[in-house]
Amino acid sequence: MAQLFQQGTYLNNPQGPTIPLVEHNTSLDKLRDNPRMPADQMYPKILEYLTLAETYLSDYTPTGISDISLNAVHGQMARVYLITGQWPKAEEYAKKAQTGREALTEAQWKDKQNGFNNPTSQKSWIWCLTYTSDDDAVKGQLYNWMNQMSTETNMDSYSHWDSNVKMIDAHLYSQIPTTDWRRESWVSPTNEYPVNSDSPVKDKIPAYTNIKFRPGQGNYTDYLVAHAISIPLMRMEEMMLIEAEAAGRQTLANGIMLLETFGKLRNPADTIKATKPSD
Repeated sequence: MAQLFQQGTYLNNPQGPTIPLVEHNTSLDKLRDNPRMPADQMYPKILEYLTLAETYLSDYTPTGISDISLNAVHGQMARVYLITGQWPKAEEYAKKAQTGREALTEAQWKDKQNGFNNPTSQKSWIWCLTYTSDDDAVKGQLYNWMNQMSTETNMDSYSHWDSNVKMIDAHLYSQIPTTDWRRESWVSPTNEYPVNSDSPVKDKIPAYTNIKFRPGQGNYTDYLVAHAISIPLMRMEEMMLIEAEAAGRQTLANGIMLLETFGKLRNPADTIKATKPSD
């Protein structure tokens, strides 16, 4: 939230206001007069609490990816260090957050039953939010993540193929190399490849429409199954990118090497032509 509401970026405006700080012992009087905290005071406070969490969770074993974990704490610390320009620390903690994780494969990305909805079908996710069929958001059918994101279901939905589908800009789509298999996360405008779906309405889904977020268990008709999914909050791939940026800010060649390694996971023909960190 601090990053979302901050005026400017930390590196350009470290005194910029973020949000009010509310702690467990903040008094009612303080709440009535609690101005937005400057970024250069807020982020050290965030790191203070994350460092405590790192200590408390050092010997804790989570029961699932939806539980907070040491990996997730390290990922949050990597984010803060990156925002505040602490490049060595950002690189260090991004590496730590990746412990025991594996980047998504092409098959896992395109999985029609588990693609971007199941934390146990792959080892990329570090932290997630999980819905079950007993949750009110799922029972209500219309007011949940999958109802807004999945265009493959054949039932009442805010993202149904003939209503409010989520689409990519045509120009942006054209910039995705044909050798990058993530291109198939959208419906091709030229029938370049078959729509990667078993949905009974797949031929009606408009060009450029997203099919990245799959309905639960590949179910297209029962919302109690289709909408009972998990939402990624942190993935290994994000940490790989933070590691690469932080490394590149210190030594450009190291950042390029890491970024090329990352890019080739999705596009074997990927090359990086950067000559300076801003590239």
